[in-house]
Amino acid sequence: RFQGFVSGCYSSLYSLSGTRYPVTVTKVLDFMRAQNATKKALVVIDGMNVWQWHMIKTVLADGGLRFNDTPSFAWIPSITAWSRQALFKGAKPDLAEDNSKEGELFRDYWMKRNYSAYQISYGPFSASHMPPTPTKAIEIAGFVCNDLDTLMHGALMGDQQLYVDTATWIKTSGFVEFVFSLAKNGFMVYITTDHGNIEAKASKGLSLSTRNLSRSRGKRHIQFVDEETAKAFVKDHGNLKIRSTGSSVYATDDSAFVSSGTVVTHGGSHILELMIPLGVLQI
Repeated sequence: RFQGFVSGCYSSLYSLSGTRYPVTVTKVLDFMRAQNATKKALVVIDGMNVWQWHMIKTVLADGGLRFNDTPSFAWIPSITAWSRQALFKGAKPDLAEDNSKEGELFRDYWMKRNYSAYQISYGPFSASHMPPTPTKAIEIAGFVCNDLDTLMHGALMGDQQLYVDTATWIKTSGFVEFVFSLAKNGFMVYITTDHGNIEAKASKGLSLSTRNLSRSRGKRHIQFVDEETAKAFVKDHGNLKIRSTGSSVYATDDSAFVSSGTVVTHGGSHILELMIPLGVLQI
């Protein structure tokens, strides 16, 4: 049923306003802008899915910070290069670009909405480097963390390992303390991600000819040199549950483009990849 929704309705979501509800990842900034808080902080944890968010939210609630859940949808294919670009840009991504300019896109979005450069900050954080709380002049702050994405891709034992690794990260990374610091300094905190992840099973390794015809590829997504090649790949692999959009092909079930084993990854249109959590701090 969800894949039927993706096929028939997903593309129309991008025409909806995000001021009351950020239906897609492109509308998260519009949703933030519509809120009355003076100071706002967007905290993006790359690759976090819904069950990981519930683990984080529980620990934050135990400490006294409560968040409302406002689900959104990632970009398809659910890869960092485009979905995170869409998030920090506040618009559809440039498919010829990656997410390397997301800081510039984030600043441009807010400066076009009458904020000055000195009022905006953006930067990465990790367990090994938690950033200081923004200065008093900062009214819009953006942060991005790759830790959970790294743990996810390294989870050789699947979700069982990722669950344990996520719990350890929450306890030891300093992230919880960082969120408390933002709230204590007057920031309305928005915690979200660019895409989720799933435990996927091997379906088919990619042939040399497929690799030669692709611009980029992951375990659940392939970007081909053109749209015709993508459509031909779907047609030639009727035994796989895949779909194409533009020059990209992505998996629609819980399979992966690997020849054996189980992986935790992303790139397709599984509900745990596309339905991404947005936690909004309760005041």
